[in-house]
Amino acid sequence: MVEQKVKEAICECLGVEIDSIKDNSVKLLKLGADSLDFLDLEFRLEKTFNIKLLDMIVDENMTVQNVIDVMESKVLLT
Repeated sequence: MVEQKVKEAICECLGVEIDSIKDNSVKLLKLGADSLDFLDLEFRLEKTFNIKLLDMIVDENMTVQNVIDVMESKVLLT
């Protein structure tokens, strides 16, 4: 469930199809993300999971799987 919601948020932020992120090891930069997209993604993730991210969790070196892992750990803590 977390994985699907993260992928949907990434697709909405970057305007890509879900098929373009079949491989969770793809970096967000390869999907066309820039610094504003990282902020938008964090905002969407906060809304989607109804949590508050206190620090910037998404950066240019992150893969889709990294984002999924972070969100799974955050959701488990709430």
